[in-house]
Amino acid sequence: MFKVQTTQINPRTGKVTHYTLQGGFETREYAERSAERINRDFSQDGVTAKAVEVKTQVNNLDAYYEDQRRVNALIGSTDAPVPVIPENISRNRLLRAQAGLRHLLLEVIPQITDEQQRREVHLWIDGIYAITCFEELDAGVRNASASTQ
Repeated sequence: MFKVQTTQINPRTGKVTHYTLQGGFETREYAERSAERINRDFSQDGVTAKAVEVKTQVNNLDAYYEDQRRVNALIGSTDAPVPVIPENISRNRLLRAQAGLRHLLLEVIPQITDEQQRREVHLWIDGIYAITCFEELDAGVRNASASTQ
């Protein structure tokens, strides 16, 4: 899906107004045709204003949903943990979060070109990942002690 945004400048007052058409357009071609139709004179505040710039924002919702599917393939959950108890649900979420953090540590962060930014992001993500590992260990100890009682 694509969005169409327009920028209008009132030649008399110099007022700039930005509009986004409601709804999405299925194809880029349809969005561009709609944008062309908008590029006409129309009345604004009683003064004729010209839509001097009309652009089709490259805001492809299909690409957004594809990104979401890609992320969910790594950290999503298709099945409920068995048995469905709070401890298993928490552990499942924790393992999924760890998978996402590992992906950031091993795949995404090494591609950051700015050395200082890469080091800072790695520091934070590594710290958060360590917390999840400690929580997983503590949860395992709690579950083991609960099962022996």
